[in-house]
Order: sequence, then C-alpha cells, then structure tokens
Amino acid sequence: AAAVLLAALAVNGVAAAEAGADREQHLIDQVQAILLRDGPRSPDLLDPLTGLGLLYQEQGDYGLALVTIERAVEVMRVNNGLHTLDQVPLMMQRIRNEEARHNDAAAWEIEQDLLTLLRRHPDDLRTVPMLRAIADRQMDTLREYLDGQQPPEVIFGCFYKAWLTANGSCSAGSRQTVVQGMLAEAQRNYADAIAVMLRHELYGSTELRELEMELLHGVNLIRSLYEGPNEPPAPMTPGLLRVMNVEPWRSRVAPVL
Repeated sequence: AAAVLLAALAVNGVAAAEAGADREQHLIDQVQAILLRDGPRSPDLLDPLTGLGLLYQEQGDYGLALVTIERAVEVMRVNNGLHTLDQVPLMMQRIRNEEARHNDAAAWEIEQDLLTLLRRHPDDLRTVPMLRAIADRQMDTLREYLDGQQPPEVIFGCFYKAWLTANGSCSAGSRQTVVQGMLAEAQRNYADAIAVMLRHELYGSTELRELEMELLHGVNLIRSLYEGPNEPPAPMTPGLLRVMNVEPWRSRVAPVL
C-alpha cells in the first residue's frame, strides 16, 4: 500500500512542480518523509494526507482525492480503532467526492457505513450534528421524490418494499410505501439525535427544540398525505407496542407512529 501511494504521489508531484503548486508538493514531501522515517502506519501521516485529500478535491481530481482519503482512514483506524468517531469527517469527505464523480451508489454505501458507526456511539454528543445532517439530506431526497423526481436513493434503499413484509420489488411499487419508508429513515435519525441529547439531560437546548420540530413536521407530512386532517391516528398493534416499549427511538417505525 505504501509503495502504491508513493508511486501515485510521485507522479502527481511532477505535475504539481511543473504547475508551480508549492502547497501540493510540500504535502507530498511531508508524506514521503514520514513514510520513509516511520512507515505506512505512522499517525503523523494523518495531517498531510488529509490536507492532500482536500487539495485534490478542490482541484477536481476526485479519484486521487478518494485514494488519499481512504489511505488516511486506514491510518486513523490502525491508530485509533476501527470504530472511532474521529474518522467521521473523512467519511463525509469520501461521500462528497463520490457524489462529485456521480457515483451515487458508492456515496449511499458510505453513508450507510457512517450511520452504522454513529449508532455504535449512542451516548456521544458528537453524533448529533451528523445524524441531523444525514436526516436533513434524507428529507431533501424525499422532497425530490414528492416533486415527481426519481432519486437513486429510492432504489438503493429498497423503499418500494414495505417494512412489514419481505415481499415486493426494490425497483417498483407503491408511492405510499416509498414515502413512508423514506420518512421513517429520516425520522429515525432525528429521533436518534434527540435521544442522545435527552440522555445528557439537555432539556433546555435550542437544538433539541429544532430536532423535535423536524420530527413533528415529518409526522404532520405523513398524516396529511395518508390520514387526512380530521382522522385520528391508526391504532398500534401489540407487536408495534412491544417495539415502542423497548426504546422508542430505536424503532424504524416508532417516529412515524
């Protein structure tokens, strides 16, 4: 891995020198010196690799940016653990680069990995802004769908399948099922963020109020679309009540109910 990285950096370093990109060459020199001195697992590689990844992203070289960011993630995991939250900014950077390459499937997979990582830290306040950002993105995607577009996330998330059954197709089905599923995913992330803040007893937080309002907006949306303004909510079955009683914000459907 170190040899491949050095080769890639060396080739790009020649182009950078010809273009007079002093910052890029400086970072490449730093990486090379650390690799030769301390080896490919040195934590000192994190700063220059992160800087290079951002620089390549700014230059529009998304492929090289991804290679560099992925290498930084590997170094971070070796030194800080596989499930450290320190890697979250790098994962978000990977998502932005994949989106810039129009590789929506890869961006979706990274986001799912990111959600899995965040849920490993249910008591860490650092997860709150990330959960909220992902939920906001999911709501934006839902709005696109409601406007008549067909975002690729509808297929990636298999939202045509109802959550109560394994039957159905991932590529075609009921519009109502899609809306309910996409809304449930976004609402779950808002609810997860709320749960973290409640565990820390941040009852007076402005951010908590904002998250609660996002949750209520989602509930209002589903009721306005499928229940009507004057109809009471559908009763919950014993099975759903058991799900709710475990811990409401851990259920995919509890926020909508």
